Amino acid sequence: MIDTAFKSALTPLELDLLDRFHSRYKQLGFPPPEGIRVKFRQSSSAGRCTYFEHEGHVQRVDGQLDLGRFSQFDMVGLDAGASFWVEIENSKVLYLEINVNGEQEWDCSELRWIVLDPDTGELTSKNGME
Repeated sequence: MIDTAFKSALTPLELDLLDRFHSRYKQLGFPPPEGIRVKFRQSSSAGRCTYFEHEGHVQRVDGQLDLGRFSQFDMVGLDAGASFWVEIENSKVLYLEINVNGEQEWDCSELRWIVLDPDTGELTSKNGME
């Protein structure tokens, strides 16, 4: 299903995740979230893909890019959390993909979440889900 409800703006979760990518990969030209525009979203009960456009180029081979060994977050309502990554194509961030871990369905509501440390898998304290 293509969702255009938030077509022009990043959601709080997307903003958080893209900011983490920018912090980790800005030396490769990963754009800051404020420089990324939403083209459209595709949602299902298993996750969401948000497609983007932006200026500049990411100096990385095409394919999936994650934050590290652990590119996951826990969220209220998702028992096993979710995994995420971006797809790079032609030196551009094509989309951000979020997939629910396990068999649970997700309505794409963004409740409180905590992103796991990408290197250790430990929980951080962001967004008050302590």
